[in-house]
This record gives sequence, C-alpha cells and structure tokens, in this order.
Amino acid sequence: MLNVAMLLRDSDIARSVRTHLLGTEEDLRASYVSLDRRVTRIEGCLADVGSVLQELGPVLGRMSGRLDSLDRKLDATYQAVGAISLRLTDAAQDVVRLDARTDDLAHRLRELGRRRSG
Repeated sequence: MLNVAMLLRDSDIARSVRTHLLGTEEDLRASYVSLDRRVTRIEGCLADVGSVLQELGPVLGRMSGRLDSLDRKLDATYQAVGAISLRLTDAAQDVVRLDARTDDLAHRLRELGRRRSG
C-alpha cells in the first residue's frame, strides 16, 4: 500500500496514506523497542529468581530433614504420653480402691470403738 501511495506523490490522499502508514510503522517500532526493553528486564529478573531458587533448594532440603526428625520425635512423644496416660489411669483406679479400703477400715475401727465403749 505504501508503494501505491509513493506512486501517487502529488495526491493529498496519497500523502495522507503515506503519513499514516509511516506513523503507524514508527509507533510499531517504538512499541517493539519498549517491549524488547521490558522483556530484557524480565529475563534479568528471572535469572535472579533462578539463582535464588538454586540457593533455596539445599535450605529446603535441610528443613525437610529437620521436619522429618521432629515428626518422628513427636510420634515418640505421643506414644510416651499415651503410656503415661494409661499408667495414670491405673494409678487412679488404685487410689479409688485404696480410698474404699480406707473408708472400710475407718468404718470397722468406729464399730470396734463402739463395741468396746458400749
């Protein structure tokens, strides 16, 4: 289309078409340069992100190992707490039995005291 506009140099319409086409081309070139700069800046940022991720990998690996260790310790703690809970339940039952026996003994002693005094 620009070639046709170049052939019709003296026409106002041809000049208008040329001006419009050249302006559009210039705008596209400016947009391309701007886009190229932005893409270059983003690529630079991505390169930084890549190096950060490479540094972060070993840290995450160590954290994962520590969390696995803590998980195992927590499981062992839960088992110990469960065993202690069972022992406390047994001890509570023993205390109830001793309390009943003590009450029975106190009752017998009172009875014995009444028999002797009475």
